[in-house]
Amino acid sequence: MLDRSPTSQVYVYESDFNDDGTMDSIYTDSYTDTYDGPRNLVSSTYESEYEEDSDFDGTIDYSSSSRSTTTYDSRGNVLSSSFEFTEDLDGDGVPDYISDGTDAYTYDNRGNLLSSSFEFEADEDGDGDVDVTRSGTDAYTYDNRGNLLSSSFEFTEDQDGDGVPDLTSSATGNYTYDNRGNELTSSFEFTEDQDGDGVPDYAYRSTGNYTYDNRGNELTSSFEFTEDPDGDGVFAISRSTNTYTYDNRGNVLTYSFEYEYDEDGDGVVDSTGRDMSTYTYDNRGNELTSSFESEYDEDGDGVTDSTYRSTSTYTYDNRGNQLSYASEYEYDEDGDGVVDSTSRDISTYTYDNRGNQLTSSFESEYDEDGDGVADSTYRSSDTYTYDNRGNQLTYSYESEYDEDGDGVADSTYRSTGTSSYNRRGDVIVSSYESESDEDGDGVTDSTSSGTTTNTYNIRGNLVLSTSRYQLDENGDGVIDSTGTDTESNTYNNRGERLVSVYESDYDDDGNIDFRYTVTNTYDRRSELVNSFAQYDDNGDGVIDRRVINPGIELDTDRNPLFPQPTEMWVNNSPLI
Repeated sequence: MLDRSPTSQVYVYESDFNDDGTMDSIYTDSYTDTYDGPRNLVSSTYESEYEEDSDFDGTIDYSSSSRSTTTYDSRGNVLSSSFEFTEDLDGDGVPDYISDGTDAYTYDNRGNLLSSSFEFEADEDGDGDVDVTRSGTDAYTYDNRGNLLSSSFEFTEDQDGDGVPDLTSSATGNYTYDNRGNELTSSFEFTEDQDGDGVPDYAYRSTGNYTYDNRGNELTSSFEFTEDPDGDGVFAISRSTNTYTYDNRGNVLTYSFEYEYDEDGDGVVDSTGRDMSTYTYDNRGNELTSSFESEYDEDGDGVTDSTYRSTSTYTYDNRGNQLSYASEYEYDEDGDGVVDSTSRDISTYTYDNRGNQLTSSFESEYDEDGDGVADSTYRSSDTYTYDNRGNQLTYSYESEYDEDGDGVADSTYRSTGTSSYNRRGDVIVSSYESESDEDGDGVTDSTSSGTTTNTYNIRGNLVLSTSRYQLDENGDGVIDSTGTDTESNTYNNRGERLVSVYESDYDDDGNIDFRYTVTNTYDRRSELVNSFAQYDDNGDGVIDRRVINPGIELDTDRNPLFPQPTEMWVNNSPLI
């Protein structure tokens, strides 16, 4: 027998703003879904209420409530929706703001949207009179393949409730296609009357044309955009063209983009630009080289005012792993033919016979004045080791930065890490150490280290994780701060996480500075139906915030991801 009963959930958020043990705000919302069979949603209703005592005198100073309902067809398409919202700004029990609205949608037998409409009205001062109304309609047509042929939109707004439109806008779009369904042409027009006098104050038009090869790859596309920003009948015009070529595998060999802009519509081009890219590939389709060139004529006099060029090369091993990447850039900022700045990047990689990355290196140089001498350099390297299962055992990282190009490192950083695993491949212990020399004098200025230990049950679920860390802020060998974070979890016999506790001792004095607890319940299908979170923000043992069903995400085992310290309150207001 099919279960057609509605399903409901209630969410409650409470907060104690002044830490006196009394909740100063309560936010409650509920969802009710109705089905005509398993997973066939017919309607959903959402209701919420919020109350707040902002001055902590025990009296509600602000409240609001809302209700919305949505209906669906048998395909899951939205048929209609409606909402109501009220707001009491001073807590006197009389609404100071009231609004409501409706939406409606129709579809063809393929599920394509044919039309939509909406209506909205608001009483902005609670006097019972409508102060603002808005309404709009959309309409769409399609060919027998489901491609969009036309679209239209109309919008009206009465900003003072006198029944006379103060703002209207409309738009239309038309599209054509070839016999493969590729778009051939497009056109779009939009106008807006911003003061209700019947004369457009803003207008915009665009057209597009496309061509394709016999494989369906786009060969060219061209566009024209015209805009009248102030309704004076003078249109700014911009035109652009894209061109592509391909190899016999469909890889892009060349791409070019050209554009021109006539900002006052006088027929004289005021600025132009051109971009050109080329690519080569190996017989596996891996990109071997790419080049890019850009030119810009900012005043339309036919003389290039700036150029930018770049080249990139790639190498690979016989398994397709990338071995190296190199790129060079140059910029002529004034178009005089003299390069004003350059940069160069090089990356290299090595791998073991399983494809695990063993090393990587990166080097970057920047010549800010184009004299051929590097003004700054940055270098880094990574090294990794693995066990025979492919689990990463160690890593090391080093970097140095020469900010003035004198060949002497001005800052360095080093870090190392290790990990160990159980037979299932779960991390049991991981640790790291790092040190930095912030001024390049060869003396360590700060160090940090930490260790995380994990314990799992026989199902492989994480039961306990403990992280300890320490920091020497000035490199004198004396630890300046330490801390400990723990996460503990309990599960039922189906492997569902029931309780999670996250605790943090920021200063490692043995006292908890922050605690976060989540309790979960599930239905017979192992679906999460309720989650209750409590926050002790300062570790004094007093619950500062409570959240029921805080929108916790699930991991691949359908357990809540943890920790989830989502703040639900900002400046005494809920994040809704």
